Amino acid sequence: MVGGGIVRKGETTRRERLRQGADAGVEIVGTARDALAKGEAISLRAIAAEMGMAPSALYRYVDSLEHLQRLVGNLVYEEVMAVVVEAGTRYADPYGKVIAGLVAFRRWGLSHRAEYQLLFASGGSGLGLGAQQPEDLADFPGPVAFGGYFMALVEAARADGALPPPPAFETLSPRAQHAMKQQHKMWGGDPRFPDFSLGGWWLQYVSWARIVGLVTMEVTDQIPPALVATGALFEEAVTGFTQQYVDPALPRLRALLEAELGRGET
Repeated sequence: MVGGGIVRKGETTRRERLRQGADAGVEIVGTARDALAKGEAISLRAIAAEMGMAPSALYRYVDSLEHLQRLVGNLVYEEVMAVVVEAGTRYADPYGKVIAGLVAFRRWGLSHRAEYQLLFASGGSGLGLGAQQPEDLADFPGPVAFGGYFMALVEAARADGALPPPPAFETLSPRAQHAMKQQHKMWGGDPRFPDFSLGGWWLQYVSWARIVGLVTMEVTDQIPPALVATGALFEEAVTGFTQQYVDPALPRLRALLEAELGRGET
């Protein structure tokens, strides 16, 4: 009898499996992922209690709470990437894949709020793409894989003529020019990203800030439910950005948004 349950002959308890050398690290991450899905904070003490271990024993498998959060973050990035890529399979062209992927990302965030907030709305956690340094990504590839997916599609859409070239660097404000020079020192030439111009990097950050900023407000209940349910502000964010920075006459944009937002889910 263990913890009130009967252990049949030939069966092992969870604690025994750990002692016998089962992949405890995978189980620890899975337990933390389950806690997150339930809206519970990721806590080493709570995970240890769930697994029947002493909290100190977890340190054989994870270095710290922050390390565990990164491991869970990688798992969640894989999940949202699968959703985004699957949505893109409805279209043969990269532009369609971009729009379908953005709508799928928003839909995933609204139905996985705790997971979304871990990755995209937990300031100071160090899990966001903007917090990463190139040397950080050996054990945390999720942010670059996610960002690189959309950047590669945007570059392909430009090559197809579906999107025009990004703004010339000299047309940016002095503040934007300075910021992009700093970013280029960090990421320029990184093979995990397309070889964007500085204007292209600026456009990517502006679009990401507008779209993720809005979705974060929706996920954290800063937007009235009626506006969330219809997707009206999201549609306006995407089309408004496009009209300001790209081409106001892209004929497919509203049709794509209407098709994707009208799929019966928020």
